[in-house]
Formats: sequence, C-alpha cells, structure tokens
Amino acid sequence: MRSLRAALTGSLQGPDLMQSWVLLHDRGLDQPRLEEALVLAQ
Repeated sequence: MRSLRAALTGSLQGPDLMQSWVLLHDRGLDQPRLEEALVLAQ
C-alpha cells in the first residue's frame, strides 16, 4: 500500500488511501499519476 500511496500522492503517509484515490479519480488525476510512477520505476 505504501508504493501505491507514493505513486498517487507523492508521500508515504497521509489521509485514508481509498478516500484520496476516489478524490484523485474524480479529478482525473489517478491514472496519469500511476502511469508516471510506472515509467519512473523502469
């Protein structure tokens, strides 16, 4: 879960991950952030 949180929020700690993810999804920011994290991990 820490890796997912880091990819979505840029931090290892913070508010509830699922609530944060829903908010990011509603704004269309979740997928681009996850894709960027995957590119950086290569």
